Amino acid sequence: MWPGRDIPCGRHLITGVAMLVVSFFTPTAYADDGIRFQRSNHLVSNLDRAFRVYRDVLGLKLEAVRTLPRGGYAYDLFQIPSTAALRFAVFSSPSQENILALTEVRGVDGLDHQEPFRFPRMAIVLESREFDTVIRRAEGEGLMLFDENAFTTSDGRSGRQRGFHDHDGNLIVVYKISEETDK
Repeated sequence: MWPGRDIPCGRHLITGVAMLVVSFFTPTAYADDGIRFQRSNHLVSNLDRAFRVYRDVLGLKLEAVRTLPRGGYAYDLFQIPSTAALRFAVFSSPSQENILALTEVRGVDGLDHQEPFRFPRMAIVLESREFDTVIRRAEGEGLMLFDENAFTTSDGRSGRQRGFHDHDGNLIVVYKISEETDK
């Protein structure tokens, strides 16, 4: 169990980043350093509900949904009991393919709670030209939103950012640069 919580230890990676290699994706070129970021992967308790956040609120394109074989590598990576059933979905943005994956875990008690972790372990940070629309959609979905924050980039541009949790406590931060600089 997670210390001080009614959450099995395997749940501690719900907000973790993992590389999940799935053979049906087309490989792309590697950067000069030999490393290519494939995608982040969040565990969720209900994939259909998560679609409302990642597809409908954030506007990502759902590329594929697959049932993962029992005993596959995801079970080891996320410390998921072999009794669980897993489905896997991949999303793209208009300019980037396969940037986010969601792995649904079904059939395991204790993984379907909606209370976010006290200290999120990671966040996905997305720039959006439709910042206000995304925030309105998140509010309409009933998600827990943080207060908006204004910021200045290191090169002097101004921006707005706002964070929220999906239904499983995964942290999402959306931002928009609103002012260009002459630098």
